[in-house]
Amino acid sequence: MKKEEREPIEWTNTWWAEANTDHRRGLLIGDSTTRQLRGSMEALLTNLYAVDLFASSFSIHDKRLEDYIDMLLRRDEYEYDFIVLHYGGHHGFSRLCSESSKEYEAYRKQYTALLKSLTAKCKKIVCVTGTSEVLDTDVDTIDLKIESEIIARNQIVSDVAHANCVEIFDLYSLMKKNGGRYSYFDRQHFNRDSDYFISYRLLEFMMSKHVLSVELVKKQHLQGRNRLAQMAGNDKQYIVYGAGWMASELYWTLKWYGMEAAIRCFAVSHKMKEETFLEKPVVLISQLDISERETCILVISSDQYREEMYQMASALKIRNVIFYRDMINKLFDEEE
Repeated sequence: MKKEEREPIEWTNTWWAEANTDHRRGLLIGDSTTRQLRGSMEALLTNLYAVDLFASSFSIHDKRLEDYIDMLLRRDEYEYDFIVLHYGGHHGFSRLCSESSKEYEAYRKQYTALLKSLTAKCKKIVCVTGTSEVLDTDVDTIDLKIESEIIARNQIVSDVAHANCVEIFDLYSLMKKNGGRYSYFDRQHFNRDSDYFISYRLLEFMMSKHVLSVELVKKQHLQGRNRLAQMAGNDKQYIVYGAGWMASELYWTLKWYGMEAAIRCFAVSHKMKEETFLEKPVVLISQLDISERETCILVISSDQYREEMYQMASALKIRNVIFYRDMINKLFDEEE
């Protein structure tokens, strides 16, 4: 690759989780949009898999990408139960396969070589399509020039994955169908409350394709539900106080454990425009009835306003109150 085809700044980021253990592990290969998911994926997979990361800005045509991945995988220290390949969507725009059949075939060749190098090291691979980019000046407007390139590259991802009998998770279509719930904060990255949503959907897909051990996941879910029941009681209904990204994190975590039905509603201090949040009712906390205040568990889902929320709960004589981190940590306690 010619030096002048590189970006002004090229970077790499490598992360080995629980590096001093023989834990089961998975690997994410991607860029900064992939890096954004590592923490939420590992949180949902607590006690099941450590989640490692190789992220970079290199074009798929850059020999340095091949060198780094070879260095990452050539040793026998870590073996991977699964690899998620989410690479190539947001970099290397000096060569556009949407505008040239020659570049299209060159991209296909490089992506095929990358995928084959991974399948030689791991039997369970998931290819993930790239997501749209938006304008620097307007994060609500799709960059149409980049969009045509993303679509062309995603077609290559789909074709190459099918040809090599590899599973495909269509993140592009998923985020198009979310109805504006998850928005961008810059031209490439979705807001933080998208992390657990995407991770949940990806892991749900991986379970359905037996990329993850269904038996291990079911065991994790049962243990987590039992631990939470010991702390909070059986058959309790939860009212989540707050409707921000932390509340979203809690919702998708409980959904991963099969417990989203236990969320009765989201409560807020001030009226919102939306009457629902994540398909659950949104109510004013001051309008909770006596029965809800006495029998439901109020989960405070904010670090910033934690003290004020506790004071409000006390003033309303809400009997059972818990901080969301304590609740999640109980789910994620060490294996029994």
